[in-house]
Amino acid sequence: MKIMKAMTQKHFFELRQVRVKVFVIGQNVPIEIELDDDDKDAIHIVAYQDNKICGTARLVINDGYGKVGRVAVLDDYQGQKIGKLLMEGIEKESANLKIDTLILESQYQVEGFYKKIGYQSYGEYFYEANIKHIMMKKHI
Repeated sequence: MKIMKAMTQKHFFELRQVRVKVFVIGQNVPIEIELDDDDKDAIHIVAYQDNKICGTARLVINDGYGKVGRVAVLDDYQGQKIGKLLMEGIEKESANLKIDTLILESQYQVEGFYKKIGYQSYGEYFYEANIKHIMMKKHI
């Protein structure tokens, strides 16, 4: 398993393919919501197994905190701790940038995953792209 910062056009092409499969096809998220303007300024982390991309996540820096988003692992790679490794990559990049607070909008069904790795829920549940979400935060 290799976790790294996306740096090449190939990385960016492949991570978008993962997100389209997971969110647009898998969860019916409109593509114009999924592939947004934040992508161009974000730090993207990718996971590869046997030279095949299997997951991705992004970090957007806003006023001294980091916003994590678009955490996606392909179905064939679920249950292999790839999500945790991607989040560790995000936290490492954040620490390198002296960012000590991360927030994210967790889908309801994966709130437990984020709690296991130290995130705390706050606020009320809300819907985005017809999917129930909750805000979460972690100080690193």
